[in-house]
Amino acid sequence: SKTDRYTWDETSVSGGVKIPLTFNRGKHYSGMQFQVHGSWKELRNDSRPDTSRFEGNLTTLDYRFSFYRYLKLAIRDLYPRFGQTVELNFRHSPFGVKSYGTIASGEYALYFPGLMRHHGIRLYGGYQWREEGDLIFADLVQVPRGYLSVASGNTTSLSFNYKFPFLYPDLSLGWFAY
Repeated sequence: SKTDRYTWDETSVSGGVKIPLTFNRGKHYSGMQFQVHGSWKELRNDSRPDTSRFEGNLTTLDYRFSFYRYLKLAIRDLYPRFGQTVELNFRHSPFGVKSYGTIASGEYALYFPGLMRHHGIRLYGGYQWREEGDLIFADLVQVPRGYLSVASGNTTSLSFNYKFPFLYPDLSLGWFAY
């Protein structure tokens, strides 16, 4: 087998702004967050073959809104007993030599108590829309376990998770171990 080594020089700058708003009252945690993030990347001296060579700059802009509302958790709870989250994302690359295209997503999760104390249920739904460019953004919605990415145009993701504590790390075995 033959191994080829490709090299390039990369300069990148990124930054963003988050505005977290928290509205805790009584036994509920709730809040929302607005976020804008941008990145600029320049690639030079690409040594790959002519067919896949890339030199130039890429610019991406990300926008995110999230909202959550939970019942306060006990120390050992793995999920909130009741709660919901909503997240909206939009990413695009409006400037630069190459484009990542555009990707948008909407995600929703509901939390319920499980069968026993500290057990929890999470129902998740997500939808992702993608318009491919020269390059591809990473997925925004959760993909099934065992898959790294789906990289398709539109994706719908649904999941049911039941989470429970198997063993607490602070288990005491009398004088023998803690």
